[in-house]
Amino acid sequence: MESATFRLEDPQCLVEASLACPCCLHATDWSARAGSEPAAACRCPNCGHQRDVALTGPQMLRLGVVDDPDDAPLDLGPGLQAVRRAFDGLA
Repeated sequence: MESATFRLEDPQCLVEASLACPCCLHATDWSARAGSEPAAACRCPNCGHQRDVALTGPQMLRLGVVDDPDDAPLDLGPGLQAVRRAFDGLA
């Protein structure tokens, strides 16, 4: 299974690029799937290609974060930085 390549603090444009369709590079419609192996179920509205993309815990968290309208990198407050260090320590 393909793995997502975005980081927790990346702006939305990089998150979307990581989940973009590998066939036509169009933005995909995706839904997060929690479970023993978190993943994003991606479907391209342009060409119809479907695939699952493996996510890490921080990436699953990132998909649920509301973005800055200016598309700036996320400002991780002290609490989220501690969460990131904990997740990074597990990898």
